[in-house]
Amino acid sequence: MKIGQLVPISEQIKSKYKDLQQYSLMQYLGSYFELTLLMSILDFLLTYHIEDQLQRLVKPNGIYSKSSQIIIDKIQHCIIKERKLSLFYEQIQIEDIQYQKVKEFLQQYCYAQQQQFNFLFKEQLTTLAQIFQLSFYIFGELELKIPNKKQQCIFLYQDKNQYYYIQQYDENRNQKNQQNNCSSYKNMDQIYLSNKTQLESENDCQVSKSKLNENQFLKQDNIYINDKEIQQSQQIVQKSTEVIQMENQKYQEYSEQKLLICLKCKDKSQIQIFINKSCNHHFCFQCLSQFITDQDVNYSCLEKNCEQIIDSHSFQQFSQNLLNNNGNQITKIIVKAEFKNCSGCSKKVLRNLQFTNLCLHTFCIDCSIKFAKNTQIKIYCPYFGCLQKIAYEQLMEYLKSEKILFQCSKCEKQLERENLFLNRLCSHFLCFDCSYELVIKNSNSQLYQPCPINYCSQMLDSYQFNQFFEENQNIALQEQEKKEQLFEEIQNQESQSDIQFEGKVEKITQAENFNQSPQILNSNNNYKSQMQTDEDDDEYNNNDQTYVECTLCQTTFSDYNLRQKLNCKLHQIGVCCSLENENCPQCAKKNYYKSKYCFQSKLKLSIVNQEFDFYNFQTTSY
Repeated sequence: MKIGQLVPISEQIKSKYKDLQQYSLMQYLGSYFELTLLMSILDFLLTYHIEDQLQRLVKPNGIYSKSSQIIIDKIQHCIIKERKLSLFYEQIQIEDIQYQKVKEFLQQYCYAQQQQFNFLFKEQLTTLAQIFQLSFYIFGELELKIPNKKQQCIFLYQDKNQYYYIQQYDENRNQKNQQNNCSSYKNMDQIYLSNKTQLESENDCQVSKSKLNENQFLKQDNIYINDKEIQQSQQIVQKSTEVIQMENQKYQEYSEQKLLICLKCKDKSQIQIFINKSCNHHFCFQCLSQFITDQDVNYSCLEKNCEQIIDSHSFQQFSQNLLNNNGNQITKIIVKAEFKNCSGCSKKVLRNLQFTNLCLHTFCIDCSIKFAKNTQIKIYCPYFGCLQKIAYEQLMEYLKSEKILFQCSKCEKQLERENLFLNRLCSHFLCFDCSYELVIKNSNSQLYQPCPINYCSQMLDSYQFNQFFEENQNIALQEQEKKEQLFEEIQNQESQSDIQFEGKVEKITQAENFNQSPQILNSNNNYKSQMQTDEDDDEYNNNDQTYVECTLCQTTFSDYNLRQKLNCKLHQIGVCCSLENENCPQCAKKNYYKSKYCFQSKLKLSIVNQEFDFYNFQTTSY
């Protein structure tokens, strides 16, 4: 049975519960309890014409979030204006797949009415019964009555954790009543109009006579128009044309002087680039001609997160001038843009910008983002009659190619979808850094951890959270091992170069005679020192390329944080940790900790040297 399907009430249920004999249909809404509450309340308000409660839903005392604002717009359009509950359900099914927005909407509405919306079954019903002044009656597996002062009641049916609500509002009957009322009002209006026309015809005859006399005088006055007014109007027109010409000349000079890069295809074009006046974004002729097909339609800017509109009139002038001026060099490109309807929302989008599933159904960027945010483990194709699943790996590759980033719900850092954890109970995203902080804070090693987002009372999915944390932790450890391997390789290369240098020096000393003059020896020593300094400089320059960050505080080297020359070959330290020091501060830090924890003798004996003076017969100590 599909969600949203209308089911007739069986005779067994009617015979068991006498209150349901006057009703014939009930709507199946699956395991979504909050959705059944909202649909049943709207059905109740439409049947009894309670307009005050509908207006409170749309305009409460508090402030709604963006997700609940979508549901408010649907209530305003579908229920208050159109009076169609089925249309409201169809649009919510497209916007909110998991019906999390409905849950947030009910929670925020209860807070606006100064009532707490708990997640317990019975307390939710009591709070809503107090706010809307109605009573609930649940039957089936669980029988529960929540009475109120008024006799008006909402009926809910529960069977195997699946929920139904008894439909009290009939859309077809309401439309027929409106048609009958309109027909009766039309007959009354015709009789009234027939009487009214007779009276108006008599009055018009008298008025027309008086107007003829007035018009004759007005025509004579209008002939004598002042010459000054005509001259002033001509001057204003001339000034406006001059200003427009000056702006066009400046715009043309600016576009002729600079050949900018297209922000869409990122290629330098030999042809002049079009600059949109409203936002100063620039695109080439080929990209815009693919996008702008109708000149009567206002198109938005191609740049992401830009809400400005492209001036179609100025683009038309730009294309005509470009083709007229460079007619010999440029051949007019006729692009056959392949537009295709999205299989999810039936929106017309270019085929190159769509995601194609294994079932060959195509989806736009908005629908693909909804698939990525979906909390279900298995996502099926939303096209009617298709049973194919959405290919998750291909979807991630498509989002990478389009450079679509998602936001962490806690630190608001924008990352790719693969680097974020999605909690399926509350649909919040968490990055690896926020999850690492959460694991460190969990000193008691609790099995079930709460969601760290503010005002969220849901728990984290422990199995998927641990799986995500282990995968990202392994990736971080692998990167750290690679850095350590690079450091060891560079150390080995340095030790081998030292051994080779020592071997060269030994060969030179064996070949030389021992009876050389001290001047020659000094020259050899100077030569060796120069060789060492040159090799140290080469190693220093080579190490600048391999070591990118300080080994003590792990800040990256740059023009403001230069690497320092030290005696140590194990560590690479910048200006951030040492300034004009030859000794390595990292090695000194290690020696300090060694000396701190080494064992010292408790008792220290002082030694005194004494001499005996035989002449004076006494000892002297010093």
